[in-house]
Amino acid sequence: MELHIGPIRHTTLPDGLLARIKAVYDLWGPHTNLTLEQFEIGFMRDVTLTREIVIWERIVKPAVNCRDKYLAGKNLSVKEQGPIFHSILFISMGRMAETTLMSYVPSPKYRLHLINCYRELQ
Repeated sequence: MELHIGPIRHTTLPDGLLARIKAVYDLWGPHTNLTLEQFEIGFMRDVTLTREIVIWERIVKPAVNCRDKYLAGKNLSVKEQGPIFHSILFISMGRMAETTLMSYVPSPKYRLHLINCYRELQ
């Protein structure tokens, strides 16, 4: 399946939704090559704005939960946090056994922690 960039469907985003998008971006953004504006434009292309932001919230909340629960007190750089966030993204897509996930988090024990953190908040 080939993905294509869709047209802009919404010329503006409601303030409440913008705040939620920024909250997700503040957590996810450092792990991407996107600016906040580029991230927002992605939502402007979505048919169902609220549904899409809920999906992203369901990805970043377990990542933060897992980071805080298992790495509390450790000062992680953005680079060190990246595998947590990317792994939760793979887990949210049902791709828990993929080689890519295993390369992000080689420890089976820690992968299980990530899966449990995701499931706890679903």
